[in-house]
Amino acid sequence: MRRAFETGLQGELEVRVETVPVSWYLTTVTPIKDPAENVQVVICISKNITQRKQLEQELYDRSIRDGLTSLFNRQFVMERMRELLAPGDGTMPPFSMMMLDIDHFKTINDQYGHVVGDEVLLELSGRLKESFPDSGWVGRYGGDEFVVLLPDCGLACAVHQAESLRRIIESKPLAHLRLPLTVSIGVAAFLDAGIRNFMERLDGLLYQAKRQGRNRVIG
Repeated sequence: MRRAFETGLQGELEVRVETVPVSWYLTTVTPIKDPAENVQVVICISKNITQRKQLEQELYDRSIRDGLTSLFNRQFVMERMRELLAPGDGTMPPFSMMMLDIDHFKTINDQYGHVVGDEVLLELSGRLKESFPDSGWVGRYGGDEFVVLLPDCGLACAVHQAESLRRIIESKPLAHLRLPLTVSIGVAAFLDAGIRNFMERLDGLLYQAKRQGRNRVIG
């Protein structure tokens, strides 16, 4: 702060106080100096921009989240993958991804309607959030397909986590619908063959799991 009084400051300041919501201020600090460069007066002008910052954050959240499930959207997850591929120091940390979809989801939609189908998507989304609270990026890839991007996780690590996830989902049927809920999962580690090839390989593994009877992990 002393340096700001001596040299001036212009920018957005975040103010955090315990038990009080975060607030933002657009602040300009202008020192008035005498001919000997000694600060005589400091003029501070501050404008509360908290509402604007909240709106900006809300718009940003909407741009990276799926409208139904509130999981990350496809674009956001792909951007995180590109970031993992470009660390800037010539190295690439290991990472893997799982792609899963709900078994017999079309039958659920046809038999119970799309409102119930949305409930099923929300139920699965909740279980994904619980399973990966901070160890990976969980996103809705499209329709009833979901992806989990796992940084610093090789293939064995990812397959183990996918199998744990499959068992958790299987163990909790949709009681109010008297329906089982199972998923098929494809798992792959990135092998530096390009993102497009990687996603095609992952998609192929997912459909291999479905062809082999569903409710299984292929990696």
